[in-house]
Amino acid sequence: MKRWIIKSLLAVFLTLLGIAGFNFYMDPLWTFDHRHMFDDYQRAAKERQQKSHALYFRAKKYDTLMLGSSRTARMNQHTFSDTTYNYAVSDMVPMEYIHYIDFAITKAKQPVKTIYLGLDFFGGLGYKSKIAYKADSLLETITQSFYRYKLLLSLDALDYSIKNIKYSLRHRINRYTYDNVERTPPLNHSISKKNFEKNVAVEVGEFEQRYSRKYDENYKSIMQNLVKSFPHIKFIVFTTPVSIVQFKKLIEMHQYKNYERWLRENVEVFSKVHHFMYLNPMTREENIYFQDSHHTYMATSKCLAQEMLNQKSSCPKIDIVLTKQNINAKLKELKKINFH
Repeated sequence: MKRWIIKSLLAVFLTLLGIAGFNFYMDPLWTFDHRHMFDDYQRAAKERQQKSHALYFRAKKYDTLMLGSSRTARMNQHTFSDTTYNYAVSDMVPMEYIHYIDFAITKAKQPVKTIYLGLDFFGGLGYKSKIAYKADSLLETITQSFYRYKLLLSLDALDYSIKNIKYSLRHRINRYTYDNVERTPPLNHSISKKNFEKNVAVEVGEFEQRYSRKYDENYKSIMQNLVKSFPHIKFIVFTTPVSIVQFKKLIEMHQYKNYERWLRENVEVFSKVHHFMYLNPMTREENIYFQDSHHTYMATSKCLAQEMLNQKSSCPKIDIVLTKQNINAKLKELKKINFH
């Protein structure tokens, strides 16, 4: 009986050691700092944790962050600089920004001086996913003793590790690279229209629900508090574009006045906004520049970044710069464009 117990315990120990070793090697949750041949096609398992882990546990330091939803996550951080980190995640909303910026600066000790903030109109309508309310507890857990070593025995981590190997062998798209760049399909005009229409059909109900919400009366104060909390940081703000089919849905749902209010409040808080969310040459060619009704291809996102950086791009120029001085005139101009 004693020998059986020893063998059983040894078997359990070796199994756990194997799981921990495999999870350490694959590092699917980004809590370590090594690279290997199977880590360039990774699932976005738990984006908020995953990206926070990389800032907290990995050695590289960043002076620039990018924040926003999955639309902003599509931007390649390297287009801006080698010291830019794309901290944008799916469904990120304004109430979350302050928590993640504070974590990056105070806990992860990142020397942040500049933040690119990608603003989505649905963020002004009071839309909040369930995880948006969990920012404090989620980030606090990361700083606990032995946290990353406990994750090595996680069965969830094991599942992600196995899937990442499969994704790497198949070179699956819509996956993250080791250095936090999201892979999207390349532009292919022969198949993009079919894919776009298929994706839009799935999303119609979702955005009818989002655009049915009332404007968030706390939106402006949330943004003002953000700026006041980090006076040493330069915020570069831009609106994320959507396809013409989704912009029409915004109008159909009687949200245009709120859309104008949203733009005006952002300009009042940040003084300057790079505006891409209107009916422009890119949104009118939606099946070329958009993968679905509100996510651009990576190549499209690169063009947006290049416009903000005053660099040459292969896309039509669509950046309308809104300021306190021109906001009234630009809103009139936009109304003519959007209702043409």
